[in-house]
Amino acid sequence: MALPTQRHTRRRRDVARREIKLSHVHTFPCPKCEEPTQPHRICPKCGYYKGRMTKENTIAVKGGRNTKAKTAVKKAVKKAVKKATVKKVAKKAVKKVAATKE
Repeated sequence: MALPTQRHTRRRRDVARREIKLSHVHTFPCPKCEEPTQPHRICPKCGYYKGRMTKENTIAVKGGRNTKAKTAVKKAVKKAVKKATVKKVAKKAVKKVAATKE
């Protein structure tokens, strides 16, 4: 592997790093929900842009083709059902043990 012929100075290194520095993102409050948003972008919270609901976010809000949101909901429902069934099975087991002791 090739090596650099001379080492870069600290100044040269720092000047190069200064150029790739991140700048501050400017935001303003959404006129509908007051959530901070970037200019000329759809509000991530309510889905409005220029006073109207956008087509992309109508689907996400209503739960249409937004597969990520659907899968998250499905996982949460499955988890809740699993917890409920585990509790029911545990209650039945406790009743069986109590019945055998009597």
